[in-house]
Amino acid sequence: MWDARELLAGKVGSWPNTAGMATLLQAAPGKQPSQVAGALAFDGTNDILSDTARSFTHLSINDLGDDVVCTGLARAPNGTWWVADHGGGSAPRLINFSADFTTRLSAIELDPIYGAGEGEPMQGLVYDTSDDTLWFAAKGYVRHIQTNGTTLTGDDIAFPTDPGGLALDEANGVLIVMQNHQDGTTIRKVSRATGATIDSSTISVTDRGHLYFDHASRALFLTSGSGGGTGKISIYSIDGSNFMDLIATVDVPELDAIEGIVYHDDKLYVCNAAKFQAGLTDVNAVMVFDAPGIVGTQWNVYGIASYPSATGTDAILTIGNPLANDGYGLALYTAGPNTMQLCVQSGGSGTGSATRALLDFTDLPSLTTPRIVHAQVDMVAETFRLWIDGTEILTTGTSTGSLSDFKGPVTDRARLNVGCAFEGTDTRNLALTTKALGYSMVAINRETVEGWLAHEFGLTANLPSDHPYKSVPPGATLPSSLTYTDSAKNAADLDLYTFPSLSIGAEAPTRLIAVCLAWRTAGTSRQVTGVTVGGVSASLAVEAINEGGGNTSKSEIWVAAVPTGTTADVVVSLSGTIVRLGVALYRLEGVASTTPNVTQVSTDGDATINLTNPSHVIASLFIGEAPAGISTASDDVPAGSLAISASIVGAGSTSWTGLSEDSDLEIEGTSGTFSALAVVAWDVVQ
Repeated sequence: MWDARELLAGKVGSWPNTAGMATLLQAAPGKQPSQVAGALAFDGTNDILSDTARSFTHLSINDLGDDVVCTGLARAPNGTWWVADHGGGSAPRLINFSADFTTRLSAIELDPIYGAGEGEPMQGLVYDTSDDTLWFAAKGYVRHIQTNGTTLTGDDIAFPTDPGGLALDEANGVLIVMQNHQDGTTIRKVSRATGATIDSSTISVTDRGHLYFDHASRALFLTSGSGGGTGKISIYSIDGSNFMDLIATVDVPELDAIEGIVYHDDKLYVCNAAKFQAGLTDVNAVMVFDAPGIVGTQWNVYGIASYPSATGTDAILTIGNPLANDGYGLALYTAGPNTMQLCVQSGGSGTGSATRALLDFTDLPSLTTPRIVHAQVDMVAETFRLWIDGTEILTTGTSTGSLSDFKGPVTDRARLNVGCAFEGTDTRNLALTTKALGYSMVAINRETVEGWLAHEFGLTANLPSDHPYKSVPPGATLPSSLTYTDSAKNAADLDLYTFPSLSIGAEAPTRLIAVCLAWRTAGTSRQVTGVTVGGVSASLAVEAINEGGGNTSKSEIWVAAVPTGTTADVVVSLSGTIVRLGVALYRLEGVASTTPNVTQVSTDGDATINLTNPSHVIASLFIGEAPAGISTASDDVPAGSLAISASIVGAGSTSWTGLSEDSDLEIEGTSGTFSALAVVAWDVVQ
C-alpha cells in the first residue's frame, strides 16, 4: 500500500510483491483504513505512524478426541506430533499423532513406568532432537524418556514443587522450566546434562501456562490467561543479562485454555483444552494460526521522511516502546539539522528509565527535505546500519555501549512508531512528514526498495549515480540503445597500449561498452590477453583472424559492463609486441547480456548474418591495404538476413553497405596486410 494522498490511481499495485514485508502508510484524515481484527491501526489526524501489537490469522482446528486432555505439545523432526495427555478418562500418557493430527501412531502409558499418579500433574513437553527423546514436566520432576517408552531416569531433574511449562534450548543444552505449574512466578534455566540451575528470573505475568523456545530467533514464548479469558502469548529474550526481558505480548482471543504451544514454519500451533474446563467452549484441539515473521533476528525499516524542523525530539522511528512499562526499545532520532543519534534503553524498566546513546550519525544530507531512509537492526551481528538516499552513513563521534542493550530479538508484535517523541517521558506526536513506511523481518533487497521509493515519489535525483535503479525502476526496462562514442590509434610497436580519457557516453546502471580492436603483427603467435575500460575487465565477444605472407591481421570486439564515468582509459594487453593497434568504442544500454546474440567473422570484408529479432549490430574491420587502419560501422537492424560488405577504397578509407560507417581511422601508412572483419549483434529490448 501507498499513501493515498501521494499516488495517482492505479499506482498502488506497483509495489513489489515481497514475502515477509509489511507496509504501513499514513492516510489523510477521514481516509485512514478502518480498524478491524488483525489489521493495522493508523492515526490519520497527524503524521505519526504506529503499528501496535497485532493478532494472528486462524487457519484450522484439529480435534484430538474426547479421551485426550492436552497439557503439552511437541513436534518431531519427521513432522509428527507428540501430545502430553493429562488424562481425560485414562491415566497420563504421551501420544504420537500423525502430521495432520488425524491418526494416533503410538502411545506411552506413564503409570506402569513411574507408578500410579507419578506422571501427574503433567504440564509441558519438548522433543530433544539431539538424541530423539522426550522431556516432560510431571510430579516433582522434569523427566527424560525415549520415544519407545524406555526411561532415562538418570537424567531426570528433581524440583521442590511440581514444574509446569517446559522449553529446550538445544544449542546450549539448556532446559527452560516454569518452577511451579500452579502459581509459578520463577523461570529457571537448567543444564540438560547436570540439572544445575544456570539462571533464574521472576515474571509478573498472571495465569501462566506453557513455554516454547524458538531456536532461530532465540525468543521464548510464554502463554497465559485464565480459563475463559483472552489467551495471551508473551515473548521474551533469554540470553545473558536480558534473560526474561519482555519484548511483546500478543492477544489471541480464540484461545481460552492454552495447554501447549509450538511455532514452526511461520505457523503457531496451540493446544486448546477448553472442553475440560467448566463453562468454556466445547473445544479440545490443536488450533493453527498464520503468524509469519512473529520473531526474527533482523529488522529492516524503510520509507521516505522529512522534518519541518530538526530537534532532539523528532524521532524517525522507535522499535518497541522505550518509554512504556516493559522498558524495551530502540530509537533513532534527529539531534540537529544534519545529525541523527541511535539510543537504546540500557537497563531497568518503566517510564523515564535510563537510556544510552549508542551511535552518532553526523554530516547527513539536510533532513528538512524528503529523504529515502533505510535502517537495519541485526540482533545476531549486534549491528545497526543506516542508509540515506541509497548511501550508507558511517557512525562518527560518540559510540558507547552495545546493541546487546537492545532487548532483542525483534518481533513485529511489538510497537513500531515513526514520528514519536523520545525525550524523558514526552510521548507527544510530532509533525514528521512521512510519505511511505514499511518494515520487513526477513532479509530484503535494500536497493530494490530504494528504487521503488525513488521512482514512485519522484526522488531519483536523491540516489547516487551508481545506484542500479537510478534510471529505471525495479522490474521495468527502457528501450535498449546503441551509440558510437570514440576511436583512437597507436602505430608504435608495443605489447601494452593505453588510450587515455576516451569518451564512453552517459552513465547508466545497465551500460555496456563494446571495444573494437584492429591490429597486425609479424608472425602468428600474438594474442590479446586482456582489455580494461576504466579499470573494468572486458570479455572477448568475437575474434576474426586473417593470416598470410607470414603476418597476422585481427579484428576483435570485447565487452565490459561500465555503469559509471563519462570517459575512461582503455588498456589493451598482449602476449608479445605487435606493430600497430586501433580502437573504436560503442555504448550499449539495456541489452540483456554482455554476450551478443549473434557473432560472425570474415576474411574478405563480406559477411551475412541472420537476425531472429530486431538487433543492434556492430562491425569492426582491420583495413588490410596500405595505409592500414580501423573502420567500424553499426545500425539498428530489423529481423531477417543482413548482408554486410566493407570495401576498401584506398588511402585508409572504407565504404560500407548494410551498415552505417562510424569510424575510418588510418593507423600507419607504411605497410598493410590482409583484412579481417568481426561482427556482433544484440537483440533490441523494446
